[in-house]
Amino acid sequence: CDVPRELFEEKKNALTENLRKRATHFFAETDRVRQGAELWKDAKLEQFGWLMNQSCESSIKNYESGSEILIQLHEITSSASGVYGSRFSGGGYGGCVVALAKRDRAQSACEEIAGRFSAIHPELRSRIFVAEMGDGLSLLITGGRS
Repeated sequence: CDVPRELFEEKKNALTENLRKRATHFFAETDRVRQGAELWKDAKLEQFGWLMNQSCESSIKNYESGSEILIQLHEITSSASGVYGSRFSGGGYGGCVVALAKRDRAQSACEEIAGRFSAIHPELRSRIFVAEMGDGLSLLITGGRS
């Protein structure tokens, strides 16, 4: 993060392929985060989901993260009906996949994802959670401490 993009662009061909790919992911991810913040603010969920997929693809290709099973789960999730996009979470090396789905399709998307994943990996137990978006962080104070 301390290297200016201009310097990276100027010197990237001198880097090893591995370092160049990871730096490319970093700079592209920085752009996606900025774009995503604007899209989220404007409730452009289809475009935001596309960025999620692009982020995950870059994690796979440029950062070389994700196990075969996690990559399969991302592909299943991203192609499920009603899902805008998905990406790894938890480092991508054994974490989970987080998806953004249409509210009225979330439960059926879960069922589709679970069914397709179980058909490929019946030996693995999986859990799917639906979370609603909230208004942000709130603090609930209870008890006698001051």
